Amino acid sequence: MSVKRPRIEMNPEFSERLCLAPHVRARRVASHVVLLDLKRNEYSAATDPDASDLARWIVNWPASSTAVAVHSIDGTPPRVAPSLLREMSLAGMIVAAHPPPKTSSENCVELPTQSIADSYATSRRLATFRDAYNMARAVSLTRAMLTFRTLEWITNRFTVRRQRALGHSRNYNNRELHDVASMFHRLRLFFYTPLDACLFDTIAFGEFLALYRFFPTWVFGVAVEPFRAHCWLQNRSTLLSGNLRSVLDYEPIAVV
Repeated sequence: MSVKRPRIEMNPEFSERLCLAPHVRARRVASHVVLLDLKRNEYSAATDPDASDLARWIVNWPASSTAVAVHSIDGTPPRVAPSLLREMSLAGMIVAAHPPPKTSSENCVELPTQSIADSYATSRRLATFRDAYNMARAVSLTRAMLTFRTLEWITNRFTVRRQRALGHSRNYNNRELHDVASMFHRLRLFFYTPLDACLFDTIAFGEFLALYRFFPTWVFGVAVEPFRAHCWLQNRSTLLSGNLRSVLDYEPIAVV
């Protein structure tokens, strides 16, 4: 079934240049522009070919479209917006560009070239009461945050925590990081099922690692045709969860 896509006309109510709000991330993927709204916990997939309309209004818009399909984090069906610019304004996704925004580097990251997840079974570290307690703490906190907080709040928590640790955190010991990550993957089977729950799994993993003063990079990735979203943790170019094949099909849209 085809959907008529009305052209966005210049609207007097938008009399100034606009930019994407700070809590919105954007990424061009093939013929689509994918937006991640961290405040509303929603992805928006905008399609070509009308690249000029929104680009005239939004100074940091990577491409343009006249139709958006909105997917919530829990995967509910998309909907088509009749007036994209007005809807984005009402949703708080665009704001006045005063001053003009700087070039964003928030989706710039080196994709992993290796994964240590396949070697977790070789870890000889035995679980302690502290490990089990930290796992319960990380899982409980993750459930609470996903229930009562937005992704904007959660990602800010990750960012602030890492920044505070920069001046006095210890150097990464790859063997120790491997053992702690391995412990998480063994213990999580007693707390939840990670299948099709990458967001919950990634946040819980990050919270668990932080208790041992490891602060890896959290990456959100997207793919289109069909639309898919994924997230994972990596330490520099090393993937900490899953295999390389599970992430290399995705384009980074946000890096925390």
